[in-house]
Amino acid sequence: MQMEKFIERGIMAVFAIFSLLLYSCSDRNDLGDNGNIMQGEISSINLSGRWVGTASTSHMPLTEIEFKISQSGVSISGTFDFSEAGKGTLTGSFDGNRLDFLCDKSDNDCPGEFRGMATVDDDRMNFSLIGDDCKGTHKNGSGIVEKQ
Repeated sequence: MQMEKFIERGIMAVFAIFSLLLYSCSDRNDLGDNGNIMQGEISSINLSGRWVGTASTSHMPLTEIEFKISQSGVSISGTFDFSEAGKGTLTGSFDGNRLDFLCDKSDNDCPGEFRGMATVDDDRMNFSLIGDDCKGTHKNGSGIVEKQ
């Protein structure tokens, strides 16, 4: 009798595992309640607009900074202006309250690239960044900007 229960449970476990594997390998879309394909967590926070504040790194003293951002779904693009370190383009992705971004300084005498991560709380962003330009490797970068 115990052997029969053991075999029955084993068959049920194999069936459950097979079902999960079959489902995970199927050609399916993750659909939301309204039937649309979900592509990351859509936040109610709108990043589009002008953001102003200050930032610093190991090679850049505290300086004024401005982001001009356009948002389309979870993607952002725009421009940035570090008053002491140059200007460039801004791209990134936004998920929940986290913004991962890339600043490309290609339009001045000291080209470079900075990567950062920001936590967004309504009209305020706290961010960290690292990168390289003609001054060397920028470490320990941080800043705060507020939406205008």
